[in-house]
Amino acid sequence: MEMNNLMEQKVKAFISKYWRYKLDKLKTETTLDDMGMFGDDKYDFIIDFAKEFDLSMENLPFDKYVDYEGWGFIRKLLFGERLRKIHPITISMLTDWVEKGYWEESE
Repeated sequence: MEMNNLMEQKVKAFISKYWRYKLDKLKTETTLDDMGMFGDDKYDFIIDFAKEFDLSMENLPFDKYVDYEGWGFIRKLLFGERLRKIHPITISMLTDWVEKGYWEESE
C-alpha cells in the first residue's frame, strides 16, 4: 500500500506540473476530463506521461479514452455520425499503469 501511495504522489506531481493543476485538488478518482483535458491535449498528455514513466502503450486503446479534437460535434451535425462514448482515465488508473509498466484493461 505504501508503494501505491508513493507512485500516486509521483503521478499527481507530474500531472500538476504538466497541466498546471493544483496538486491539492487531485484525488484518486479525478479524471483527465475533470481537469479539462480533451482531444489532442489528452492524447499529448498520455504520450508524455508514458515517456516520463517509461511505460508501454501497446495495450492502450486510444479510441476508447481520447475524443476527437473539436470536429466530433461538427461531424455529428454534418454527417449524422454518432459521437462515441469516451471512457474516463482516472489518477488511480494512471497510477496502476505506472506500477505495472503496461496498460491493462479492466473490462
